[in-house]
Amino acid sequence: MADKDSLTFRIMLTKLSHVLGSRELETMKYICLNRIPRAILEEIQTPIQLWIALEERDVISPDDVSFLNTIITDACAGRQDVIQILNEYKDQSYGLKNKEELGTEFDIITTHLGNKWRKLARKLGLSEMDIISIVHQNPNDLQEQIRQSLLKWQQRNKHSVGKSELIKALDSAEFRMLAHQIRTVSP
Repeated sequence: MADKDSLTFRIMLTKLSHVLGSRELETMKYICLNRIPRAILEEIQTPIQLWIALEERDVISPDDVSFLNTIITDACAGRQDVIQILNEYKDQSYGLKNKEELGTEFDIITTHLGNKWRKLARKLGLSEMDIISIVHQNPNDLQEQIRQSLLKWQQRNKHSVGKSELIKALDSAEFRMLAHQIRTVSP
């Protein structure tokens, strides 16, 4: 399965490389200044070389395209063809692999959590960059921000995601009423 994920990921990166222009590449390189040393960025001439540099630094991977999504969205503002390539990959990769096994629990949290969702996201192990990326992708949709944070947690922790881990994180973030609601949901 991992080989198939890797192949699908590389095909998506190749498709992106074919549709990106030099101006967009320069914008993406600029955004990556805090991730890749300037000397290496100056040597990068193609999107593929940029993807390789980002992969070598574990900034992007088949399981985590959040930073890629951020730089693509910023560099290609308004280019739906580019964004669609990435969205198709996310739908195919995450949608099939991570059907919400905790769908009811996610629905409850999404509906009741509110503005303090970032606190739960941190307890679930999401980084500030993850949180910023989620907000950037869904700027005016609080419920979608919450759902995406839960999906990112689920995606990153495929083998250790369960109701008990979710309840522990809710308790730890002091969302005890919500944790109680999740406890009472039938399996």
